[in-house]
Formats: sequence, structure tokens, C-alpha cells
Amino acid sequence: MLSTSNVLLRPWRDTDLSALCDLRNDVMLQRNMMSRARGSSLDATRDWLKRRTAEHYGMLLIIVSPGDEETVRGFIQLTADGAISGSAMLGICVSPSWHGTEVAADALALVAQHARDVLCLRKIILEVLTTNDRAVAFYLKHDFREVGVLRNHFLWAGEWLDVTVMERLLV
Repeated sequence: MLSTSNVLLRPWRDTDLSALCDLRNDVMLQRNMMSRARGSSLDATRDWLKRRTAEHYGMLLIIVSPGDEETVRGFIQLTADGAISGSAMLGICVSPSWHGTEVAADALALVAQHARDVLCLRKIILEVLTTNDRAVAFYLKHDFREVGVLRNHFLWAGEWLDVTVMERLLV
């Protein structure tokens, strides 16, 4: 487990399934994550968690409060791009009720430090909708830089959207 005074990152538990299922079924939240809300069930959510935590060089941690490990605030995941490149793709999802708090910043700081010190990664990469100004500003504030734009990359509701690629060097 990784923690600050505000955030605890821990492995998933069966008791998290309902809250994670709700996050996976939130249409606009999934859009902003460039995913699809597919009417995820508890079983589908469990299968997704098993896949994500079984991947080589991958990790998915649940974001909770140190004083309340049962209230899921979101999740954060790293998926290795490859051992040779020393990089991993970042995904972070914070429940809308926790937006505007330091939850995402603390979770990101913990995962970045873990990626550098334990996983020996040299960079974290992410993709974000170019129109998601709030997320882009968040990542820029936390030492990510824009490295390019994938034009017409993500299809949503019949419209192709641009995606900004960002990276944060860890070393």
C-alpha cells in the first residue's frame, strides 16, 4: 500500500466492486477517460480488475482515504509499455464527488514515485482528450508535457475527437 495523509492506494477488494461498477457505468466519466460505458455488471467489473492486475508490469490501485478504506474515491493504473522502453501508460479515474480535491494529485505523486523507485521506470505517458481542458491543466501542473496530438483518434457519439499525448520524465 502507498499512502499520504490524504490518500491511501491499495489493491482492490470484492467490497469495491459496486463503487467501481458505478464509475465504469458513468457515461461522461468514461468518455473523458476515452473508454465506453457498456453497462458493466459486478462480474464484468471483477473480470476487468483481474485482467488489469494480472498484466505483466501492470498495476491497478484503488484510491481511498487512510481513515476510511471502504469509500472508493477512484482508481489509478499503470500499464507497462515495455521493459525496454522503461515507460508505462497512466490511467486515473476519480469519482466526480472528489473532483477539485487533492485526491488525484496525491495519487499521482504516489504512483510516480513508486514507478521511479520500485518499478525503475523512466517515464509515464498518458492520453487525454484535447478538449478536456481541466485534465490537461492538471497534468501540466504536475510536470507532464504535451508531446503531440492524435487527430481524429477517439470516436464518441459519431464524432472523431483529438487526443493529446503527454509524458512525464521520472529521472
